[in-house]
Amino acid sequence: LPASPYTGQRVVLQTSAMASAKVRWVLCYTGVKWEFEGGAPLYAFDSTVRALATSSSPPFSSGSDFASDSLSIAIPLSGDYLIEWGASVDTTVQSTILYMAPVATGLSWAIANAAIGRTSSGTASPVGGTLVLGGAIRAAGISGTLKLQYATNVFDDPQAVNRWLKLTPIQL
Repeated sequence: LPASPYTGQRVVLQTSAMASAKVRWVLCYTGVKWEFEGGAPLYAFDSTVRALATSSSPPFSSGSDFASDSLSIAIPLSGDYLIEWGASVDTTVQSTILYMAPVATGLSWAIANAAIGRTSSGTASPVGGTLVLGGAIRAAGISGTLKLQYATNVFDDPQAVNRWLKLTPIQL
């Protein structure tokens, strides 16, 4: 971005990572920050079945990384973003509780907990169900790499598949 922008100046932002995803963002300087005016969000998808190998008891105060995880988005510039995420989870255990949330620099598990994706198979549900969960949160001042973490009360039974992340800028 220009070092000395003027109010009303418009730019097209495209980092090398954005170029490989064929994404460009149109930004306008308001005199204080760059406002997002248009362009596609950054998106990441992983169809690999991932076992949830770490378990604990609720309430969950932190999350765990998925093993050998490749699902992430490099945040191009520090700023405020809309983050959306989702996944399908298969479980064979009744009363499975699963939380999933995005994390990045400036966005901890505790902050994301306000809009965390929560699901439970419930004691009355049939064994072998598929749980679909997701969420959205406006995150202020984040940077670094965006990824998903999970917390569950059942060790090594639930499996997440078709996980996705979407990142749309608001102000940079």
